[in-house]
Amino acid sequence: MTGKRKNPGRYGTLLGVIAAVVLLPGLSPAGGYPPVWTTVVVALWFAVLVRLVSVYPHDVRGMDPVGLLVFGALGVLQDGLVLWGLDWIADRYDQGLASDGPLTIVLGALIIRGSAFAVLALAPSGQGARTG
Repeated sequence: MTGKRKNPGRYGTLLGVIAAVVLLPGLSPAGGYPPVWTTVVVALWFAVLVRLVSVYPHDVRGMDPVGLLVFGALGVLQDGLVLWGLDWIADRYDQGLASDGPLTIVLGALIIRGSAFAVLALAPSGQGARTG
C-alpha cells in the first residue's frame, strides 16, 4: 500500500460502537429510526471525530503500563464526550443515540476504548496507530 497506513485502532473504535449499542440497554436509537441505521450513523460520527482528534498509542504491546493507562483514560474521556454529545443531539433534535444517564455513557466509553485497544494489541507489528 503506497502512501496509506492502516489504523486498526479506528476499526476497533467502530467495532466498539457497535458492541456498546448492542450490549448496553441504556443506549437506544432516538427518533424512531431503525437501530441498524442509527448504529451506522453513530459509527460514522465516531469515525469522523476520532480522525480529527486521535488518542491512540503507537504500540500497545511495547508500552509501559503508566503510558497505557494515560492513553486509556484520555481515550475513555474522548469517547465519553462523543457519546455525551450524541445524547445531547438526541435530546434536542430527536435523532442519534439516547442514553439513560452518565453511567451508561461511561460504560459505553469503556467498551469502545477497550475494543480499540484489543484490536491494536491483536494487530500485526507495525500496524499501530498514527497520530497525524
